[in-house]
Amino acid sequence: MSLIDATFETLQAYISEKQWKEIWNEGLTIADDHDIEISSLPRKREHKLPAKLCDALLTTTVGHREELSTEDQYCVSIHYRVLDCMIDELNKRFNNESKLCMKGISACSPKSKNFFDFATIKPMLVNYKILEEDVQIELMQVKKVLRNQHTEDVHYIIDKLKSLKAAFPELLWLLDIALTIAVSSTACERPFSSLKPTKTYLRSTLSQLSLNNLAILSIESDISSSLRLKVVVDRFAFQHKNGRICLL
Repeated sequence: MSLIDATFETLQAYISEKQWKEIWNEGLTIADDHDIEISSLPRKREHKLPAKLCDALLTTTVGHREELSTEDQYCVSIHYRVLDCMIDELNKRFNNESKLCMKGISACSPKSKNFFDFATIKPMLVNYKILEEDVQIELMQVKKVLRNQHTEDVHYIIDKLKSLKAAFPELLWLLDIALTIAVSSTACERPFSSLKPTKTYLRSTLSQLSLNNLAILSIESDISSSLRLKVVVDRFAFQHKNGRICLL
């Protein structure tokens, strides 16, 4: 969380005339060192909107580009605009609710200074609709169970609690969520990228099972590429003792 807050504060600090002056002067120095001539581009012929669009509300671009020639225009049209987009995206992705949930996830790790602190975990319980009263009681008991367990591995704690599953059902559910929640959307988007080269028009008759298996091999390419083909073929031949299947 400190990294997110630091990034946000840094971007906010760049929205100032002083910072822009430093960036502009640095750009001028680099251009001068590399013999790059800085001059305004020749003004292009101004495009006019079609008459039928003059009284219309446009929700998309129509090919017009703002001509930039002065330092102030570059500052307002590029510098401030880019920073505003970045800050807006950070606010969308890391709003207060998201940050509180992330703190709750970190509190599920034994390495955290707020390990199993109910106040820190509570926003996560509310977001995932986990019974707060049950978790509060279970936290009181689990701290006694783990009193003499000096470990920083959350998997060890889960294995320990699984032997007492009846006593800590909500807490185990909470830990499962904390471990399986996606850090980014990359893993979710990767299957869509792998399906296009897998199911081509020549493979239009692939069954759903075969498609799923091929997609998994493509998605987990770092694991599948390490497999030894000969070992896989030999194991398949041993399990399916059918002479009609040509393997080699």
